[in-house]
Amino acid sequence: MDKEEYLLKKESELKDILDNNVELRNYISQTFAKKINTHFKEKFSEKYLWRYALYLSSKGATLLENNPESQVGIESLRIAAEIYENLYYVSKFYDKEYSLILSSLCYDISGYQANAKCLIDKLVNSKSYYSLYENESDILLKYENKVLKTIQLFLQKKINLLSKEIKHFELNNIDNFYSHYDEFFKNYINSINSLCEFILNGYDEEYLDEVIESYEDALHSGNVLLTHIVGLFKTRLMLLKNRNIWDVMGSQIDILNPRWNNYLKLLSMDIYKSDKINEDNERISVFEFWRSQLNAIKTGVLVNNNNYIIQMPTSAGKTFIAEIMIVNSLINNPDSKCIYIAPFRALTTQIEENLSNRLGKLGFIVSSASGTYEVDEYQLFLVENADVLVTTPEKIDLLYRLKPEFFENISLIVTDESHIIGNEDERSSLLELLIVKLRKKLENTRFLFISAVMSENDAMEFSKWLSGTSENVISSPKIYGREWEPTRKLIGVYEWYPVQKSGKITFPDEKVEGNKSLFLPNIIKQNVYRCLNPETQRMNTRRFPRNKTARADAVSELAYKFVDDGNVLIFTSRPNWAESIGNVFINSLKYKEMASKNIKSNFKYRNNLESIEMVNKWLGTNHIITKCLKRGIGIHYGPLSEPVRKSIEKDFREKRLEILISTNTIGQGINFPIKTAIIHSLEIDPREDKKVSIRDFWNIVGRAGRAGKETEGQVIFLNLNEKDKELFKEYTDKNNIEPVKSQIFKLVKDLFEDRISEDIFNEKLEVLIEPSLLNILMEESVDTVDENFIKSFIGHSLFKIQLENENYSLDLLNNSIMSIGTKFYSKIEDEKLREIYSKTGFHLSSCIKISDSIKSNIEKLKLIIENDDYKHLLKCIMIVFLDIYEMNDDKFEVSILEGNKEELNLFVNKWIKGASIVELNNFWNTNFSQNGELDGKMQLYINQFLEYRYPWGVTVFLLILIYHLNMNFDNMPKKVEELPENIKNLPAFIKHGLNEPIACMSKTIGVNTREACLELANEYDGDYKFEEFIKWFSNINLFDIDDLNISEYEIKNILYTSNNLNFKKWSSDTFENIECYVQGIVYEKSRVELYNQIEVGAILKLERDFDNLYDIYSIKLMYENIQLGFVSKDIAKKLAIEMDLNGRKFESIIINKPIQQFYSIIVEIYEIEN
Repeated sequence: MDKEEYLLKKESELKDILDNNVELRNYISQTFAKKINTHFKEKFSEKYLWRYALYLSSKGATLLENNPESQVGIESLRIAAEIYENLYYVSKFYDKEYSLILSSLCYDISGYQANAKCLIDKLVNSKSYYSLYENESDILLKYENKVLKTIQLFLQKKINLLSKEIKHFELNNIDNFYSHYDEFFKNYINSINSLCEFILNGYDEEYLDEVIESYEDALHSGNVLLTHIVGLFKTRLMLLKNRNIWDVMGSQIDILNPRWNNYLKLLSMDIYKSDKINEDNERISVFEFWRSQLNAIKTGVLVNNNNYIIQMPTSAGKTFIAEIMIVNSLINNPDSKCIYIAPFRALTTQIEENLSNRLGKLGFIVSSASGTYEVDEYQLFLVENADVLVTTPEKIDLLYRLKPEFFENISLIVTDESHIIGNEDERSSLLELLIVKLRKKLENTRFLFISAVMSENDAMEFSKWLSGTSENVISSPKIYGREWEPTRKLIGVYEWYPVQKSGKITFPDEKVEGNKSLFLPNIIKQNVYRCLNPETQRMNTRRFPRNKTARADAVSELAYKFVDDGNVLIFTSRPNWAESIGNVFINSLKYKEMASKNIKSNFKYRNNLESIEMVNKWLGTNHIITKCLKRGIGIHYGPLSEPVRKSIEKDFREKRLEILISTNTIGQGINFPIKTAIIHSLEIDPREDKKVSIRDFWNIVGRAGRAGKETEGQVIFLNLNEKDKELFKEYTDKNNIEPVKSQIFKLVKDLFEDRISEDIFNEKLEVLIEPSLLNILMEESVDTVDENFIKSFIGHSLFKIQLENENYSLDLLNNSIMSIGTKFYSKIEDEKLREIYSKTGFHLSSCIKISDSIKSNIEKLKLIIENDDYKHLLKCIMIVFLDIYEMNDDKFEVSILEGNKEELNLFVNKWIKGASIVELNNFWNTNFSQNGELDGKMQLYINQFLEYRYPWGVTVFLLILIYHLNMNFDNMPKKVEELPENIKNLPAFIKHGLNEPIACMSKTIGVNTREACLELANEYDGDYKFEEFIKWFSNINLFDIDDLNISEYEIKNILYTSNNLNFKKWSSDTFENIECYVQGIVYEKSRVELYNQIEVGAILKLERDFDNLYDIYSIKLMYENIQLGFVSKDIAKKLAIEMDLNGRKFESIIINKPIQQFYSIIVEIYEIEN
């Protein structure tokens, strides 16, 4: 039998086991059931499972060594990994820890690297590194344990630590070893040394030959353990060739390009966190791609110019693919920019942080610009200087209208959460029409759309829209008939049994013998708490959970139960329910404490959280959210202020909170570590049949079981009535996910199916498309709206493809769009005014209303402008806004706003003056506590009006005002930038709640509180130019702000923002000598003494300062082992990265010591040979 025949035979045998061995499948299910503590009659054989795991892993490995894409081989290793993992939890006969190592190794080989790391971390974190029983006199055993530790370090991806470990692997006293042992250890040590060099630096690939030799030596030695473990490890390293970043990227791009080389080293070395230098044991090397990512790269995303749709499950590595494409675009098109469109403000912040973490260290400028159609000179500076702009659809639409030149050299546009085009709101059509405009204008720009919850058919339609073919869809590969995703999901149903007074969770899709579903009995029980009432001094009795219908009781107790396994999300459909769940949860903790004085440490009182500090300011100490945070429970919903939401997100992400009660704001693309998602409710308003969309639901529960943190996530539904049963059936079937259809497609369909009249169709169509249509008409200098223009406009749309796919005629739509365009030309004859209106993003009727108001008050407005009286202007504008469609929100009745316009104007002025949140709360409560429509809605008002709508509206008002001023008077400002200082900055004043330009600048670049911004404004004494302020801010250190009246969290935020701020693009391709001042001489007495002694011409060594907790790029200037000072931060960043990644060395010479400037020294920095 030749090799090919042997492999075919083994493949057939393995396939037969995978497809037909019912007993094996049943035994695996039973061990899994026992692992999660479900109730069933146990009858599995550990020996049987171990034998099959050995066979599947060894023979599967053989298949993969000869064909890395063998589906049978991959599935065999995955099943073996699952068996070993289950045995770790349930085995009575086998070494559990060794079983977990084998599970991790098999997962790693099969391409589930995140699971592999998760399991090995679980082992190491609980018991340190696994080793065999060690006898001091047994030298062989000692070396076997060394081998085991190195493999565990590899599985943890701790390659830096592995490199240090292997360098200390010294062979002593081996003369008496059998010769094959001697050769084994020597070859093994060499292979690991070579492996570390390759992973960290991309060179020396001899590791493979050496590990093969070491395996053969182990084989000949007869050592079963070494042969087994090193045999699997050999397979793992053979597969590394097809997955590693150096070889895979080397086949696509020039990895010798300094920027690419540094990028890959940032991945492989993992030196930096966003705000600190990683310790050796914290460095997790990213040195290979997952299957989903390999699939994308092999499709050609880096070598062709096609547009693509990435349609993959949550946590499958979509954002990483986008990041690589962005780097590729910027390197291949050096003067170009990339745009990353994210539909939610929270997501733009997270994406900016993620991209900045690596791209910023390559010298690229990554900036975010959230908000709507407002723009100020500060934000505009960031936008124009950015290499990568992360922003919302509204902001890009505004830039398209006001700054079309910004789009002259855009190489790539990424759109995240692109399925929102199918949402039932105006933002969805705005995004679709924005893409229509961009595609018409940017013929050479690539587009990438990303979604985790888009069906295959939807993705094909989007692909045809963007690229002309339905084939440019990148999905997770199918592995043995199943879509690859890094973790699995367990769907459970919770039920309450009143007689037993206990709850049970059933897992309908997890079966054991006899096709019985697994279940967890008595998962929670009704407890009776007897406790002393401190007020009455009587014993009170409390039952919890109270009864079957008490949904909040059930989810609270389940969360209390499951928090031991990892972070828990309680999902609810309404903000008021989120607060009521929090209230119930707090009460349950009180019952537990009063009865036993003992609760889980997760819920002990705490006060030292950033979220608590922020919520105390915004909501006060008695609010339920404050009380919950002090117990380790976060609450997250839309009406909360952005600073509060951000701080809760941060504390939950960093595991300082372990329970999060949230509405669907959690589904806005934000990545959170969640093990268990408990579904409290899905109906928003049963009276109107208003529910959370199934698409949003899957976007949310997809966050359960984050890759690298868990091997599986679980989703628990409540089944307490018949409606719950219906919802469970509806929501757990992915076939029910709503199709992503254009709003305009749905509108046409409604018309053809007689659900709406033609008049309503035309009215709704105008609402959806008019602002975008007006903009395109003016952008393309169309004199008259004709059929060719309409065909071109529609031809770039998604709705055209979807209508044609369902055989709907486009004639009526063409005519309606033509009518909207024609009305614009007939109503507005002045071409200049048409141009102004087209830039606003407002509907025509709103623009006309603003124009009419301005014309009626033109003399008054002229005087206001001349006096730079922004307060008076704001009062006038707020009155006009009451009648403007875009400036109103359905959560606030216009009549209520109008009836309280004086008080609201006073409130807005206090906000702009920088009044504290406490003062604003007091004002709001004093004036509106008796008003049911406004009571308790201060944060919502700030969110919806001051941070969102009004900055946009004021921008529009100023654009139209300038036109009318110039029509009526001479020597008037011609553009917004020429308006007086306060009035031109009014949009920024309103958005940030600050009327001090430097404070606004601070908020624009990411300082998170208004108080900190005002403190920085007082500290800064430089020029009021934004560029000068950014230069100053980027060089801030702890000594500069230590005396400011701000909290430690605000200090950390300022320093973090400063460290991550690039104000100038730079490249390390070439290095020219740099002159700069020595920083920080006055901070230490020893430095001052050295300053007094040192002379011009002295040589100073540049030495990295890894102990600096506040500046990850800190470089000390040393003279004869004494520190003189620091290199300024903006220069140190560039040098530090080269020193850390490439081992480059630098010195400096003192070239000037200005007598007129105290403690001032100028040095020239230059590179020296290693």
